[in-house]
Amino acid sequence: MRCDANVSVRPRGQEKFGTKAEVKNVNSFRFIRAALEYEIERQIEVIESGGKVMQETRLWNSNEGRTYSMRSKEQAHDYRYFPEPDLPPLILTPEYIGETEKNLIELPEARRARMVSEYDLNEKDARTLTSSREFADRFEAAARTAKNPRRVANLLLSEIGGRVKALGLEQENSPVSMAGIVAGRRPARRWQDQLKTAQAAF
Repeated sequence: MRCDANVSVRPRGQEKFGTKAEVKNVNSFRFIRAALEYEIERQIEVIESGGKVMQETRLWNSNEGRTYSMRSKEQAHDYRYFPEPDLPPLILTPEYIGETEKNLIELPEARRARMVSEYDLNEKDARTLTSSREFADRFEAAARTAKNPRRVANLLLSEIGGRVKALGLEQENSPVSMAGIVAGRRPARRWQDQLKTAQAAF
């Protein structure tokens, strides 16, 4: 792995960042963190002592625990900060953005929050039920018609989940239909019959 990091600092309350320096070719996450921490402190010390941070490329010396100058970059174009001539500007209108947002599917995080609120689930169960889109769709198809959606979730994640796992199947491939769970009655439950049939097949 090789990582280049651009570092610049600014005094508290100031909106614009100062001159940046590039720390180049750092080869581990531990060294990246150490190099960034050192370079931030170095630039702060330069500014507070009345000096000026130079635009340059620096290297990290892991043995000495410091960065040192490799070469100067006095012009911004050295960093390739210029428009790509072959790519025209991409302008997205508010109308386009709004229409696109309407067509987006519900993301897992938002779906979990809604399921916690709508079905009285805890965060852990909601996270498990949204582990895949298909599993979440199956649960909600049953929950919307069930008198007690939380009971549906409990059955899926505990009793049925354990038996499905024992069959070597994922929840998405469960032989139990959602209709079987919602229509379940004691002493005979449709979902239990479906599991027995599946177990016999194995």
